[in-house]
Amino acid sequence: MTGWFPALFLIALFYSCSTPPDLRFSGLKSAISDAAFRRSVSGIGNRELLRGNQIDLLEQSDETFSKMFRMLRGARRTINIEMYLLEDDAVGQKLVDVLGEKVKEGVRVNVLIDYIGGRYAGNLPDRMQELGIDFRFFRTPMSEGSINERTHRKLVIVDGRSGMTGGFGISEYWLNPSDPQSSARDLQAFLKGPIVFQMQSVFLENWQETTGELLTGDEYFPELHREGNVTARFIGSKPHRGSSAARKIYLYAIHSARKYIWMEQSYFLPDRAARRALIDAVKRGVDVRILVPALHTTDIPMVGLASHSYYKQLLKGGVRLYAYQKKHLHSKFAVADDIWSAVGSTNFDNRSFKLSREAGLDIYDRKIARRLKSIVESDLKDSIEITLESHQARPWSQKVKERFYRLFESQL
Repeated sequence: MTGWFPALFLIALFYSCSTPPDLRFSGLKSAISDAAFRRSVSGIGNRELLRGNQIDLLEQSDETFSKMFRMLRGARRTINIEMYLLEDDAVGQKLVDVLGEKVKEGVRVNVLIDYIGGRYAGNLPDRMQELGIDFRFFRTPMSEGSINERTHRKLVIVDGRSGMTGGFGISEYWLNPSDPQSSARDLQAFLKGPIVFQMQSVFLENWQETTGELLTGDEYFPELHREGNVTARFIGSKPHRGSSAARKIYLYAIHSARKYIWMEQSYFLPDRAARRALIDAVKRGVDVRILVPALHTTDIPMVGLASHSYYKQLLKGGVRLYAYQKKHLHSKFAVADDIWSAVGSTNFDNRSFKLSREAGLDIYDRKIARRLKSIVESDLKDSIEITLESHQARPWSQKVKERFYRLFESQL
């Protein structure tokens, strides 16, 4: 999982990237529970909130893959998959086998993998093409546009009727091997209902850009009916003039929280506007808690080290930080005020907020919010709180590394 560091540094040398500009929120201040907040974020993300959805949260990786393979085997007409990571291991090979079976049954299968994230795919792309799967890489070195703009989206869509998203990749890393610290703690969401229409449109954006093909018709956009009681929307986020929709929505939610905002973030590197928003929320009496991976479990230590360089400011401002100890915390979600939550692929860092294409859910549902809050409460038991005293006691050698990696934060 660490082999992309040299590529990252090469990209940093050739592509400059400034910190996203600060955002100012004008108008009356709305609480997350207000209808005005929901209308405002709909405008920010350019996606309508849809009622009548089923959203099931999946915590365990074996549960995630079991659900995904059941979905794929149940496909009748189409399968669309977009992922950052594809590895030539047991999970990747099983995926190709299942997709090959569906092609034989007459199912159209489209697979889009990020070129950088697919560097460990081995011969899987060739196998897929031989089996009749339409496989493509997103943004190869010869593609038009910035090679630094990657797709980090995680999308699995079957027949335009059901979908799965979250933080996972096609890799054994998301299973639970005997060594917990070489695996990931993550969160995914299974979707049915009208929201799958929005999810499909997010997939089509990058597919059309890569292939020039517009996927249309009932096999991709069937009539969708009420499947549950959850109100939510699916957002596809990409860079635009220094701020993606994901960054705007996160900052607006922090500004609008009144009781609490809790987050689990696998890569937490807040820019100046985010740090100020978190500290201002504490001043308003908001309980702000953020769980991050412990340095000894993270798969990208340079991000964790750069992040630590900002902890003093956050801790002094009253933000509570926790280091998850059990395994690599790869979750990317937030929950606030018992009503709003965000689940998806977006990390709380500059790469997700300004460079990458991300995807995920804005959810307005009390049951989902309670479930996410309980997940955080459970994970807190396997975490160590980072206090100002413990942070200041870290070795000087770590402080030097933190300052060094902070020089590259625009690319992290």
